[in-house]
Amino acid sequence: MIFLIRSVVWVGSALYALQSPHDGLVWIGAALVVIGGAVFANLSSYTVVNRALILVDWAAITVAVHLAPAASPVFVLYGVESIILTVYGAMRYCLIGTVLFSASLVGAHWPHLGSQTSFQVFYLFVVLLSAGLVGEAFARQQRVLAQNRRQNAELRGLQAIQESLIQEQPLEVQMTALLNRSLEMLSLDMGYVGLIDDAGQVHARAVVGLRAELQSWSWDPQTAEPTRTVLRTKKPLVISEADYLSQTGLGPDGVRTLVVTALFDQDEPLGVLGLGSRRAHAFGEEILPVVETLGTLAVGRIRFDRERAAARSRARLLASLEHVGRVLNSNLKMEVLLPTIHSSVAEELQPDAFFVVLMIPDDPNHVVMPYMYDEGKVYGPDILDVSGGPTAQVLQDGEPRLLRGDEPGSKPLGSERPPLGWIVAPLKHEGRVIGAISAQSYRMFYSQSHLDYLASIANQAAVAIENARLYQENEIVAMTDPLTGLGNARQFAFVLDHYLHQAADDQNNALTLLMIDSDSLKRINDRHGHPAGDQHIRHLASAIRSNTRAEDVACRYAGDEFVVLLPNTPVRAAEQVAERIRRAVAAGFRWDEDMVEQSVSIGVAGYEPSMTAEEFFAAADRAMYVAKEAGKNRIYVARRTA
Repeated sequence: MIFLIRSVVWVGSALYALQSPHDGLVWIGAALVVIGGAVFANLSSYTVVNRALILVDWAAITVAVHLAPAASPVFVLYGVESIILTVYGAMRYCLIGTVLFSASLVGAHWPHLGSQTSFQVFYLFVVLLSAGLVGEAFARQQRVLAQNRRQNAELRGLQAIQESLIQEQPLEVQMTALLNRSLEMLSLDMGYVGLIDDAGQVHARAVVGLRAELQSWSWDPQTAEPTRTVLRTKKPLVISEADYLSQTGLGPDGVRTLVVTALFDQDEPLGVLGLGSRRAHAFGEEILPVVETLGTLAVGRIRFDRERAAARSRARLLASLEHVGRVLNSNLKMEVLLPTIHSSVAEELQPDAFFVVLMIPDDPNHVVMPYMYDEGKVYGPDILDVSGGPTAQVLQDGEPRLLRGDEPGSKPLGSERPPLGWIVAPLKHEGRVIGAISAQSYRMFYSQSHLDYLASIANQAAVAIENARLYQENEIVAMTDPLTGLGNARQFAFVLDHYLHQAADDQNNALTLLMIDSDSLKRINDRHGHPAGDQHIRHLASAIRSNTRAEDVACRYAGDEFVVLLPNTPVRAAEQVAERIRRAVAAGFRWDEDMVEQSVSIGVAGYEPSMTAEEFFAAADRAMYVAKEAGKNRIYVARRTA
């Protein structure tokens, strides 16, 4: 508008200056105004320069008035321009211009300054001041109206944004919608929302108006500007310096003006919200209240999303704990229970490594690790030194720990890779720490919610593990012969059934049974007493134990009868084992400085697919009796059935 008024006035002045000695200069000035305005109209500082040139206009047109005839109608144009320009200008321009114009007009008519000219000068002086006052009031009213219209539009936009944020949609979708509506409301070009993740890094959750590679944009809030400044001051920041903007990573996108505000939930930093334009000085400090309100809306949505996620996590945890409780309480065997605990933890934490350790009484620096999983492989039981590490600290104070990275004193697991995130939770039973469980990830950091989950699982697992341990101890007692330490008849029946199923499934799995009976117990009891008889039984058990393998199963079946199951052993090899046992027994033992003679009769039977457990046992038993009837202290092999 100012440019158009200036052009019209200058062209009009040039027309009135025709036939004057200096009309060419006026025409040159008019041409320069028109051309300069057309060329520089798109400059960001054009409005400021244009208003400043009002003073130049007044001075130049005063010269035109001086050159024109005294009664030139150029006064009319000058008055029109003065009134309009002061309306679009400011009172200070009007006052300065009025003084300059009055002085130049007096100088133009000096020394022929008469009463009429003086009146004209005074009249124009009053008109210009009045126009300035009216223009100032008009401009102020227009600014107030424009501000009211902008605020109303912003309020309607903020209300629409607030209503849209209560919809059931993922957080990324909601943040993207917030950015789109904000950019439309404020006539801006780009925006982003970055949230702080568990690793302490800011990760872009929504990006609008920027290049595609910034969709996965992340940065360090401790060093990257302006994030560091707004998180520290908790105040929004407007940036228009090109050098500063280039540090934000937005330089390649042509962003020339940026406003950033921090997102805080009370005192907890959540992230940042940024809005920008590709126009220089597109906005100023007046945008800060709106951006702060947008930040508040974003925080409300983020808080709602976190609370909803926490509620779902709690519901999932309760359901999981109920399921885990049923599963754990129904398993009393440690070899089944520990993988079940791992499976329960894996549903929520997805660990790459998992282990269970149990304390050794009176040895705080070592633990038994009955179960360890690492990157798809399950490792066998082991005894580990945990002194000085985080596991030892958890075992000592009974408090769970959330850890990140390689911790001092920690021992590497099977793959020997340092984890990113890991949790150690104590196993407590009746207020006493009996061990710990740990979940570790090589891909992600764990959060407090993960710690709470594992700690809850550990509380239930501790009870189940203690029950399984007691059951295991009772089972061992119930299935062990107290005199020899070998299995008893109950264990033999259980193991026999297990190996018969294996042999039935695998025809190549040879299974042999030895039936061993003492030839000397009654004689030793009668001659040396029952304590010597017990020693004889223990000596038989020692001879059997020292001549069989770890995978063989030896049991005291009853009184002076022993049975030995030999898996993956053909009859010929079993006969050799029986011979070694017979010779070891025949060597005798010393009692009260006397050498006690002893012997055994052994029956050997090989399993045949058609046999039942009773038939298999009966075959070995018959072979043993044949050996006794043949003179004792010998071995007899049962014949195969036709």
